[in-house]
Formats: sequence, C-alpha cells, structure tokens
Amino acid sequence: MIPEARHDAWPALPLAEWRDSYATLHLYTQIVGKTRLTLAPMENHWWQVVLYVTARGLTTSPMPFDRRTVQVDFDFVDHQLLARTSDGASASLALVPRTVADFYDEYMKLLHGLGVSVKIWSVPVELPEVIPFAKDSEHRSYDPEAVNRFWRVLVQSERVMREFRGRFMGKASPVQFFWGSFDLAATRFSGRAAPPHPGGAPNVGDTYDESQNPGQGASGVESSLYTPTMTLERIHAINLAEIGAAKLAESNGSRAIRPYAQKLIKDHEKADTQVKQLAKKQGLTLRAPEQVTWPAGVAEDMQQGKQMMDQMKSLHGPEFDKQYLSMMVEGHGKALAFLGQAKTQVQDPAVVKLIGQLEPVVQEHQTMAQQLLEKENAPKVQGRR
Repeated sequence: MIPEARHDAWPALPLAEWRDSYATLHLYTQIVGKTRLTLAPMENHWWQVVLYVTARGLTTSPMPFDRRTVQVDFDFVDHQLLARTSDGASASLALVPRTVADFYDEYMKLLHGLGVSVKIWSVPVELPEVIPFAKDSEHRSYDPEAVNRFWRVLVQSERVMREFRGRFMGKASPVQFFWGSFDLAATRFSGRAAPPHPGGAPNVGDTYDESQNPGQGASGVESSLYTPTMTLERIHAINLAEIGAAKLAESNGSRAIRPYAQKLIKDHEKADTQVKQLAKKQGLTLRAPEQVTWPAGVAEDMQQGKQMMDQMKSLHGPEFDKQYLSMMVEGHGKALAFLGQAKTQVQDPAVVKLIGQLEPVVQEHQTMAQQLLEKENAPKVQGRR
C-alpha cells in the first residue's frame, strides 16, 4: 500500500535532510551511467550517456551489447536496481544503505551474471573531491523515503519540461537526467553560435564542457570536439593504440592471428603517416595523446584500453586471441562511430576526405576480427580415430 504522503505531487525536499543520501545516490547513478557511456554509440552533445525519468525511477534505456541489448533501471518505489536483457534474462540488487564500494562490486557481479562484460572508468566525474568507486567506503547512506520524494519531484519536473519543449519548433533536446552533474535538463537551440564555454567543471575536461553545448544550434555550427586539430589528434591516438595492440598480438597471440596483427600495423602506420602529412600541410601541430585534454568519454575509453592491454600482457595463445579479437571488434566499432560523426561535423574538406579514405580500412579490420573471433568460438570437431 502506498503511504498517503506519496500522493503529494511536489513533496518537500530540504537538502539538509537528505544530503548524505543524495551524495551516495549521485555516485550510484554515475556507476550505472558510465555503463551507458561505455556501451552506447556516440551522439551529438553526449546525449547517448544520459538517464531518463520513468514511472518508477530512472532508466538507461536499452543499451547495445554484443547481439543483445541490456537495460538498467532504478526503481525508487520498491527500491531495487533492475537489469534486463533482450534475451529474457534479469537480475536485481536491493537499494539499501551500503558503501559505494559495495554497490560497485555487487553491480558489476550482477552484470557479469547476465553475461554482460563492461569495464568502466571507475572514478567519479564533475565532483570537486573524488574517490575511486572500488575504494569508497565513505558514502553509504540511502534514505528510501527521501529518495522517493526526489524521484517524485523529477517526475513533475519532467512533465513541465516536456510541455516547455513541445512548444518549440526548432532543434531541442529530450528531457534528460545528466548523472555527472545530477540534474534534469532540456535544451533549446537558437541556431546562433554560442560563446566559448568557460570550462572549469571539476574533474572533467573543458573540451567535454564545450561539446555539451558546442555552439551548435539548428544551423549545425562545428563543435570543438570536431575541429580539424582535435579530429586529427583523435585519429592519431587511435592509430597509436591499434599499432601497440597489434604488436602485442604478434608476440602473445597464436599463429592464427599474426597475419591480422601484421596487417593492422601496416595499415595504421600508413594512416598515421597520412594524418601527420595532412596536419603539416594545414599548419596544425599534433600533440601526443597524453598531452590532450580529452572529453570525459574519450578519456575513459583510452583508460579502459590501457587497462585491458596491461591485463592482456599476461595472456598467451588462444586465451589472448579471444580477448584481443573481442577488443578489436568493439574498438573498431567505436572508431567507425567517431569517424562517421566527425565526417558530418568537421568543417575542413581535406580532413573529411581523409576520413572517407580511412573508413573502409577500419571497417575491413572490424569485419576480419569478427570472422576470426567466430572461428575461435566455433566448436572444435573431433576427428575419427
């Protein structure tokens, strides 16, 4: 039975009364939100990372994983975290007072139990002081009544924003919950170029701030994420990462994947030469990847890639092959998504032409990796004695 107090559409929510629960819930939503950041393909303004208000809480909406989808929901009525996949599997986790470290550990086990392997950058963003999720035993409060009141405020706020959005005929964002800053937002675009973002948000790159509102109204002005320099630097970073991974595959992989690794080294070295030549011709200075302040999502991808490479150094033979090929399928998919977005956003014809030359090469690499992975996973037929 629902308590009578819950019929109050706009309940009181003094910050002082739920400050600790708010701080803990903020981190819970970042952990779940980073799952969507990892799995969902890039969209303009980072709209692919947000959560949405539901009739019971917040949701990621369906996220692609392998050949399935997975959706994670916060239920602030029964206080459960629910994960469901498109093949009918489901699992839940009680939302109760627990440390962020415990929540992070249980959440990752929950996903793993559903066959969803996700690696996120396990550090909070957009907060002045951050503790890695796996080490955070400080935040542990969860007041279910206060959290329920917070959600009811979100429900009514979302209704108001939807009506506000519906009256505008130009480009407008959906009503979205941004877990980084823990706020509900709806954006209208005038078509006029926006001034440079002042930046300065804690623990997030300024280029991410700018790409949230990239001066792109209905007219489609180029975002700072897709300037010629940033685009070439991103391609340069992808090339270096692929070459490094392929060299490790040459030494640790089986003979079956070595020709593939050698092809990747050759193709990405050629692509990187093209990038450097174009940058020099355009008078652009390319920075080393570690010198660039990347947007949050890009930084997380790079960090995850480095972590995976470190872990794979101890693997050899078929065990290495499967991990490497899976990483190549996913990594080339993300590279294709970036190139496709960059081709529509960057304003330099020479850079667009280069992207057009690189796309079929990256697509070929992904297709080859998928085919090799299918061979690795195929059941081995026993010969007759």
